[in-house]
Amino acid sequence: MTLELIDIALSERHSHPRLQNRITGKVRAVLAETIGGRLIEHEIFVPVWIDAVEGTPGDDIELSLMVKAADIIGRLKSRLSSGPEPLSGKVFPADAPMASNDDFATPSDILHPAASNSTPE
Repeated sequence: MTLELIDIALSERHSHPRLQNRITGKVRAVLAETIGGRLIEHEIFVPVWIDAVEGTPGDDIELSLMVKAADIIGRLKSRLSSGPEPLSGKVFPADAPMASNDDFATPSDILHPAASNSTPE
């Protein structure tokens, strides 16, 4: 699996509500990969943050947020390329165990928040 970063842009940025000089943001990244001869594009939003020095120009803040997102995407690409091969288009392999009804909670298994202080009978 080969992912290529084809576009990156700052989607939003804000000053952190409690931490001074902390800037948070979301970076929009478009990744492309070829699967079965078809080019597929993925648009993802990467949450990032930086600690900026007082008076840092806005362009430098934006660039820092995008560089941090690109670093995160680079680590993701590295992990994906070193892992096992994808399942060749099959979502569930034939020998994978399927979930049974015992794997799901029933309404009686879920405690109501108002009853959390009481002991079960």
